Amino acid sequence: MECIINVSETEAIKQGINQSGDIVFEYDPADLTQEQREEMALSEIKSLKNNNYLLANPGWIGNSNYRSKVKVGKADMETLRSLLDLRIRLRAEALRERQEEIEKAVSDFMSAPFSQLVRQATINATRHRDDIWKQGLDKLIPLDEEYRNTLYDIYKRALDLPPDTRNEFEGLNDRIEQVREESEKVKEEVLKLDAQRKEDWERRKKEDEEKARAAEKAAEDTRRAWVDKHGSERLKLMAEAGYEYRRTYEEERIALEFPGYSLMPEDYDRDDRANPSLEALKELRRIETLGLKASIDWVTETIKEEDDYGYETREEKYEAVVIDAPWCRKYIIKRTGAHHDDDEE
Repeated sequence: MECIINVSETEAIKQGINQSGDIVFEYDPADLTQEQREEMALSEIKSLKNNNYLLANPGWIGNSNYRSKVKVGKADMETLRSLLDLRIRLRAEALRERQEEIEKAVSDFMSAPFSQLVRQATINATRHRDDIWKQGLDKLIPLDEEYRNTLYDIYKRALDLPPDTRNEFEGLNDRIEQVREESEKVKEEVLKLDAQRKEDWERRKKEDEEKARAAEKAAEDTRRAWVDKHGSERLKLMAEAGYEYRRTYEEERIALEFPGYSLMPEDYDRDDRANPSLEALKELRRIETLGLKASIDWVTETIKEEDDYGYETREEKYEAVVIDAPWCRKYIIKRTGAHHDDDEE
């Protein structure tokens, strides 16, 4: 019979042999032990010159890169026997490692808390739903921190075992089935919680929208009452005709109730003011007696000016009393005596 032995070029040179690569070697199976013949029968097939042969030194045995670790310098019977003996040992080691992995997978699964296995099974069954396991499942089965990073592997390794292998371990299939049954119950509860969560969210959203509408109606009623009592003819006609009128309303109300104040500029920065002026302090006290929220700040206004060449901007930084009035969409400000360049922080 014939097989292929892959000979390493470097090893062949060391032994003074000028032939390397895939070499067809003829052997008599009777010259092999029964164990060697059985191992030879497990060889992978390799084609060479349109013929198929068993390959004596395959790429992998178990988890070992067999070809890179085992390099031979010639193709003869002694080499073939050595290769087969090494393959037998490596295959046995691989089987032992695999058995150890299986036993550990079973042990981990059987010893893990039942509730945590149910939790993982439920996650797997509901993973396609948005955040369902983060909210509903956490509420039903809190995560055991010990299993945060390992639970998925514990569950998956046990379920990935072939049925024949699982049958070898007493109680394993029963526990897997119990986890699945309990997971289905938990999944139903999680879905109920998720549905309730969505229902509650929709209800709160509706309530918030109703509150917002009620607040806006109350604000509109307040504005219209003020307009009817204090507004200019233009403002009253604007409101009656259904035009947007709030900017005009705010400006007229500021002029009437807060002489000397104006709306905050469109382009501004606002900074804390240290060591405010006496003028600002007196004005702040007056405003606070009216029950309004106010502060003394530095306001940096960016002013856009047009000249013969287009537009240019400049900044002006000044002290101001800033009022946050509930009926006005912007801050209301009044410049006081100090400019930033005239005073120290």
